[in-house]
Amino acid sequence: MTRKQATIAVRSGLNDDEQYGCVVPPIHLSSTYNFTGFNEPRAHDYSRRGNPTRDVVQRALAELEGGAGAVLTNTGMSAIHLVTTVFLKPGD
Repeated sequence: MTRKQATIAVRSGLNDDEQYGCVVPPIHLSSTYNFTGFNEPRAHDYSRRGNPTRDVVQRALAELEGGAGAVLTNTGMSAIHLVTTVFLKPGD
């Protein structure tokens, strides 16, 4: 059974916190993250590129739109740059 958009909007992100088991996702305010080793990549390294809060919002937007994924950008200019570099080819 498919859920209505209002249900998706209200329930997206609930009970998704595998690390701490939070019912409602917390707002992660950290700007930088620790590395355990130099050659071990982490899911998040600098908050402007992404953080757990943005991950929850991206998943919610993708589910609301029925898409495979979503991308949040920091500014309108970065959104324009993203769209033009992804969809335009040389000579367009």
